[in-house]
Amino acid sequence: MTLSFAKSKIFAVPKNLSDPLLIEWVKSNHNPMMTPVDGIDPLFFRDPTTAWQGLDKRWRLIIGSGIKGHGTAILYTSEDFVNWTRSESPLHSSNRTPMWECPYFYPVSVKGNGRGKETKYVLKASFNDQDHYVLCLVRIG
Repeated sequence: MTLSFAKSKIFAVPKNLSDPLLIEWVKSNHNPMMTPVDGIDPLFFRDPTTAWQGLDKRWRLIIGSGIKGHGTAILYTSEDFVNWTRSESPLHSSNRTPMWECPYFYPVSVKGNGRGKETKYVLKASFNDQDHYVLCLVRIG
């Protein structure tokens, strides 16, 4: 296996959905789903978050990385969980480290209903032997 493929993100599904333990898995024919591009070092492309589906029914996933000496959370989106598109700009980045590991992005509160809903999120990343947190306000609608 080449190093670049080793750092690619692949997709697998349970072989038998009726197996309550989901013991056997098979790789998708659509692999790799994501690979480091635009000069991203394959060693600095890792630790994808668990994907989540937004109110717009699009899937989202964040990968820890480093771009031009800045630790970065790269956001990918997908309509079908097979074809992923990298966001034009990082979800967030910092010049305090060249690499982010183990990013997490999760909601912590919701205010309002329907259109104009405001949700606060925490973005967590690990670097320099510590976890770092940023509180974000995301407006939907």
